[in-house]
Amino acid sequence: MLRIFFAVCILALLNPCATVVADEFGDQVSALLSNDEQKIEKAVEYFANQPLDPKKQQTVSKALNSLDQDQRRQTAEPALKVWATAENVPMLHNILKEKRFDRDVVLAILEKLQDERSLEPLVEILNDPFDDGKKAEAILLQWGKSADLIIVRRINDPNDEIHTRLIRLWEQRKIGVEKRTLQSALDLGAKEELTRKYAAEWLAEQKTIPESVKKEATESAIKILESAKGFDAMNAAEIIAELGHSGFREEYLKLLESKNFHQWTAGLHGVVHSKDVSCAKSLIARMSDEEFGGQVHKILTRHGEKAEPLSLALLKQPVEKDRGYAHIVVCNILRDIGTKKSVATLNALSKKRGIPANVADAAKVAVGAINTRNP
Repeated sequence: MLRIFFAVCILALLNPCATVVADEFGDQVSALLSNDEQKIEKAVEYFANQPLDPKKQQTVSKALNSLDQDQRRQTAEPALKVWATAENVPMLHNILKEKRFDRDVVLAILEKLQDERSLEPLVEILNDPFDDGKKAEAILLQWGKSADLIIVRRINDPNDEIHTRLIRLWEQRKIGVEKRTLQSALDLGAKEELTRKYAAEWLAEQKTIPESVKKEATESAIKILESAKGFDAMNAAEIIAELGHSGFREEYLKLLESKNFHQWTAGLHGVVHSKDVSCAKSLIARMSDEEFGGQVHKILTRHGEKAEPLSLALLKQPVEKDRGYAHIVVCNILRDIGTKKSVATLNALSKKRGIPANVADAAKVAVGAINTRNP
């Protein structure tokens, strides 16, 4: 034991600073963990001016996380610039939220760490039209493939500055048209009006929408409709209205039988896309309800000639003897969208014995409108 004691003493005499330095490092870590503002500030200054020691980085990083509190986060910036690790990413995000200007240090740290949790906060910084926005855009431009996902997912952002910068990043990174088209298809069901507008504008520019895009968008919308209510359900129905894939016949029929407004409207849009007329019998029965019949008129006329086969199938169903309201609605639909294909069936209906006079009249009016439109 005496030999060990003398050996330690000799080492201390040969290197008198070693123990002091080691103690100072530990003391400064303890200071970061204290509640003394002056000690914390001195400790941050100390670590900001020390060269990075990879073996001790994790210790300092964890200690700096103790400053992830109001009024203290920004104090830690100089030390974070040297010692930050993935441990500090949430804290760095909090600093970004707090600061409106001079975010260069934090952005530089996030760029160095390349932690995927930083992608969403970086997109938010794109809102800054000045230096910070430019810096965030430059970071995202050089990021790995994982940035493609966030760029596409947010590309129709309702914030104009973010939207513009993300389009530029999408172009520069050559992410691909089909991914943007799919996202725009899904964004037809977004809550934000501008997002829906940007999505619709992009889709309108496309000469054709790939079947794979329609299929994935439809799958997503049907899943949403299983439990969604209100605005979410309405927008899911809108996705099917615009891009319903023809391969979901059974799902559409199930939705159409629902008493839920958004589900059955989505189902009706869907059966038009799938060209399925097997629902005609049950649909015409429900159309005797004026409110329901009015909605059917609105939906089928929206689809134009594409809805003509279903309209004709409805017209061929037995006419309600009392007033024939449902058939009047169908005649009015064909009056608005019908082609020469509908004329023979309408003429036959107008001459059919035993039907209410107003049904016959509606059929004659529809024939006149079609002949005028298609001489």
